[in-house]
Amino acid sequence: MRTGGLGHQAQKTLLMIAPLADPHSSEQVGYVDLLKGDIALATGQRDTAIELFKQAIKENSTGISVEALAHAYQQSGDIDAATDAYASMFRSPDLSLSWEPQQRWVEARYTLATDYAARGDQQKERETLETLLNLWKDADPDLPLLKKAKSEYAKLQ
Repeated sequence: MRTGGLGHQAQKTLLMIAPLADPHSSEQVGYVDLLKGDIALATGQRDTAIELFKQAIKENSTGISVEALAHAYQQSGDIDAATDAYASMFRSPDLSLSWEPQQRWVEARYTLATDYAARGDQQKERETLETLLNLWKDADPDLPLLKKAKSEYAKLQ
């Protein structure tokens, strides 16, 4: 969901939709918490964001909410928790594939590989990059993320 520098607009959106969310709908409450988490993360409130994302997952676990939590851990410097959260995305691909979070699902593989590299685990880094490169074997070779993945993989050879 990332507010991407649009924190003020995201806050306005939250103020508009939060009162409309059905408090008995876990899906709607989960999306409101997801937006609140994105706003908290954008304003540097990492711990608050992490808690909101965890709550969003309890209410309505989606590829977006799981990736948001992983990203928040990444931003907070908790690489172990980020690695665990990213890895959990891949155990349940049905949360991400064939709809909006699919791009994040693919990007998360690269991020997970860099996390493994930061931990010094070249084997897992290599395996994660191999999976990504296999998934994208027929992709446009000019994709920036694909180029980065190929470059990182080549360094491991």
